[in-house]
Amino acid sequence: MINSQLPEDSINPAPPKKPSILRRLGCSLLLVVWFLILLAPCTFFYLAINGQIMLEHANVPDPAQHPFLKIQTVMEIEDRGFAITRSLIDQQSETEMCLETYVNYVFWQSSHNESQDAVFCDCYMRGADAEWELVDQLGGVCD
Repeated sequence: MINSQLPEDSINPAPPKKPSILRRLGCSLLLVVWFLILLAPCTFFYLAINGQIMLEHANVPDPAQHPFLKIQTVMEIEDRGFAITRSLIDQQSETEMCLETYVNYVFWQSSHNESQDAVFCDCYMRGADAEWELVDQLGGVCD
């Protein structure tokens, strides 16, 4: 004869344990990284079609010359790669502002054997009409 009684554990199993917060946080972080990896080809397609991706500062003079971040393709006969430009506000007051701009190149093909990276400093002064005017342009970091 077959025993028709089941053990107590199989009738009322214990509820599953909830995953810890660290485990949930780790899974969420991995999910975000995975989506960033999946979006990378879209970013490269956008860069190939438009030639640049630019994020601007909010209140700087001549924002196209001093972007927060600009990634641009370089497609010349002798040089191919990316130019990465970023600007930082070095000094700022009500009437004066100095911006440091860093330009870095990442080439996969180049006729030059030396680094072409550059740093320059542009200082502006607010005029009587409340517009910024370029006062000084320095090669290198701001003093």
